[in-house]
Amino acid sequence: MVCARAAQSRSDGGYLAGELAALEREQRAVDERAAALEKQLRRVMDAADDTEEEDRLMSQWFNLVNKKNALLRRQMQLNILEQEEDLSRRCELLARELRLSLGVEEWRKTPGQKRRERLLLQELLSAVNERDRLVQEMDEQEKAIAEDDEIQRNLSNVEIQRKNNCILQ
Repeated sequence: MVCARAAQSRSDGGYLAGELAALEREQRAVDERAAALEKQLRRVMDAADDTEEEDRLMSQWFNLVNKKNALLRRQMQLNILEQEEDLSRRCELLARELRLSLGVEEWRKTPGQKRRERLLLQELLSAVNERDRLVQEMDEQEKAIAEDDEIQRNLSNVEIQRKNNCILQ
């Protein structure tokens, strides 16, 4: 059941906070590097006399853009994990209340208790569906990360080929 991960996800709270903080620091560093690189690239492009340097800087720029994309995707993953943690807590509470309600014999339940039990079941089903949506979203993020990794590898291959004076066609 969805609730089985609730205890584990509570211990992940510190992990998520630490990861988000580290991610923010890394994003600031990338942003600072990108700002400096942009100024440098603009100077070289304005001078229009050193195409090798321009290519080198442009390659660094694309690497930074890919790094920034990777950081944003990681942040999205962490946000999904946070949502899943909240959902697990909600699910645990719903399941606990539902178990208590199901422990009462049917003939002893008031119409209000029966209505509440149906509502709890609906909310639990909704939580399970939301978790399914989060799992699909996480899968999409993982696929996008794999695509970003492929782009990074291709950029690295271009850089290696450029160093070896090979021409890409």
